[in-house]
Amino acid sequence: MADNLYQLRALYVLGHYQLVLDEYARLPRNLSPPESSECQLIKLLTSLALNPSANLPSTSSSSLESQYASLIQSAVLGNETDASIDLQQLEQSATYDHLKVALATYFSIKHDMTSSLRILSTCSSLPSHLLTLQLYLSYDRPDLSLKSLKIITQTDEDSVESLLGSSLLSLYNNVPDEAIYSLSTLSDQYGRSPKLLNLLLSSYYIKNDLPRCREIVEEIEEEGGTCQNKDAVKARLGGGGEWGDKVEGAFERCKNKF
Repeated sequence: MADNLYQLRALYVLGHYQLVLDEYARLPRNLSPPESSECQLIKLLTSLALNPSANLPSTSSSSLESQYASLIQSAVLGNETDASIDLQQLEQSATYDHLKVALATYFSIKHDMTSSLRILSTCSSLPSHLLTLQLYLSYDRPDLSLKSLKIITQTDEDSVESLLGSSLLSLYNNVPDEAIYSLSTLSDQYGRSPKLLNLLLSSYYIKNDLPRCREIVEEIEEEGGTCQNKDAVKARLGGGGEWGDKVEGAFERCKNKF
């Protein structure tokens, strides 16, 4: 069976948010109920990624997708969770993996890793295994992250989740060349999003490749993204002078796009 949302999902995972909206507009209207639900959730979360404080567009007055997106928005902004949202009821209503991943994302932002991993343990989708991989890395458990990566590669070794997960694990293990290979493959296929550029920046920083770091900082700024490892980049590019000022200016002007 064809996966109508493969491209949409890949663009979202990679942080190509404007391209997500373009792909959304091209999707067929006769999607299955699970596809329609995932499509709407991705669109809502994309709106959040582009502007975290924006009013979310509503898919319907009582849309489950809107409730999950609102949860994530409150966590990102550091706001109290809407009292009208019943987390237990939402978890029971999460019949699709993408809804479970959204709820697990909310708990991970709230630093409740136990709840996040518990929910992800009931999922089987590639995005759920990728999030599991990331959470285990945050726990300094690369051995468990590797298990998640093996599940992903056994399912689809050429998937975005496989290449992205491999690059994250390579960076954690201080093997930048392997990360660069995976990230370059993704960049060739989908283009260089701020998310991919930041991972490439981290890779070249580990390699101590100053010229490439400078090029990537400029490219991130041109794309309207934010350098995530500010202190590392400033230290590597120099704290003063033209480049120090340029890097500091990039951090101050750019908004976080993912």
